Amino acid sequence: MALCDFVIHINELPAIRSQNVKRMTEREKLIENHRRNLMEIQESELKQHSKIIIDFLDYCEKREIKITSNDISYIQTIGIVATFPNIVNLLNPKVKVDKEELVDFNLLTKEFNIKSFFSGYLFSETYMVMASQIVRAELI
Repeated sequence: MALCDFVIHINELPAIRSQNVKRMTEREKLIENHRRNLMEIQESELKQHSKIIIDFLDYCEKREIKITSNDISYIQTIGIVATFPNIVNLLNPKVKVDKEELVDFNLLTKEFNIKSFFSGYLFSETYMVMASQIVRAELI
């Protein structure tokens, strides 16, 4: 009888494996749908804010910053973001980075406006700068 039980369990293994494969496929479909939804949201947000993006790109072009629309993205928790090497320094040459890649906060307070309800954000007339996630977490 133990032999039969053993054989039955072996025969059931393919069914169990196919269920696991099916679950992985469903999981992969969920992940793919989620990724697709995020991409649609990003496209929609970028299109909705295209005037602001074009104005910012023009602003950068006047300062000979070679940023393109490929450097602009949408992050659901933050909003429209420009990512470009040394962009803060290029936008405001008074902002100097030290050897540890830090910036004197006193200098930042002179160059940018600070709003108490936006901890870790620094505002100019045409853009805002975000402190790193680590710094923002410390300021809260």
